[in-house]
Amino acid sequence: MLATTRRVNCEKCGNHTVNEVAKTLTPATHGQGGEFLVQLSCEGCGHRQRFWRYTPRLSLK
Repeated sequence: MLATTRRVNCEKCGNHTVNEVAKTLTPATHGQGGEFLVQLSCEGCGHRQRFWRYTPRLSLK
């Protein structure tokens, strides 16, 4: 499982104190798209959010 981390602004308090972690749950293949989980956690106000994103399947080029 691959994971990436970056800092973004909090939608609740507006501070640049949110850690965004995206973890690959299912990698994209030629037969199906991929899925990853995104978790947001603000160090300033404690706001937390979790959602899933989907990627298209790989092209045959």
